[in-house]
Amino acid sequence: MSSARLILCSMAGGLFLEKEADIRQYNDTCQHLRPIALSPADTAALIASLREDR
Repeated sequence: MSSARLILCSMAGGLFLEKEADIRQYNDTCQHLRPIALSPADTAALIASLREDR
């Protein structure tokens, strides 16, 4: 049995993964999303533009 654990906390709740298959799926998803995610600067600009539209 692996001792790997993944704990993710956010304002929306928490996630605790212990099973290797669950951790692998989480990591695979992150690997897929990372290259298509906005940069921090682009994210800030998007949020600012959305706020201006209100």
